[in-house]
Amino acid sequence: MTISRKEIDKRIINWQYILSQGEVEMSAKRHAFKEKKEKKKKLRIVGVAIRHRAKLYPVETGPVRVRKGTKVVLEGPQGETLIGEVITGPTKLSPDVKVGARIIRRANQEDIERLKSDIRFEKSVKSYCLERIAFHKLPMNLVDVEKPFSENKVIIYFTADGRVDFRALLKDLVSKFRTRIELRQIGVRQ
Repeated sequence: MTISRKEIDKRIINWQYILSQGEVEMSAKRHAFKEKKEKKKKLRIVGVAIRHRAKLYPVETGPVRVRKGTKVVLEGPQGETLIGEVITGPTKLSPDVKVGARIIRRANQEDIERLKSDIRFEKSVKSYCLERIAFHKLPMNLVDVEKPFSENKVIIYFTADGRVDFRALLKDLVSKFRTRIELRQIGVRQ
């Protein structure tokens, strides 16, 4: 049985078509496998204590490898820069879990010195603020003073039974420390 040249060309074209379809199917299968593999990647989460707070925050490590006790610089949920210490070792969670913060890098000596300086500054603001609250006889209780790591401001948390006119206190604080100051009234649950 002899096959004509035309028949051979048809068969070659047919086989090329079949092979190309197989390649398309194989590439689709490879792509689906790759997507499935990417979906299986889990987030590495560590528990970080931000400064002197007792609360632990879940933080995504990203490419940074950290251990318990490592000081880290992280990006908070609102984009602010924070510094904290890793308290719990890494655990893996599904990528569906929403984590507000992520580690940018390990803290260097300069970051640690800045943190110590901020803590000293907070203590001086707190003592002066208590002194001025007593001087102005304001019906408020000072709870905490915080200087965010990446910002040039001070946040003063206080409790009070009602509204407090703290304009004179704020004026004293701004004139003494020459920085932006926020006074935030907090409730019992906060």
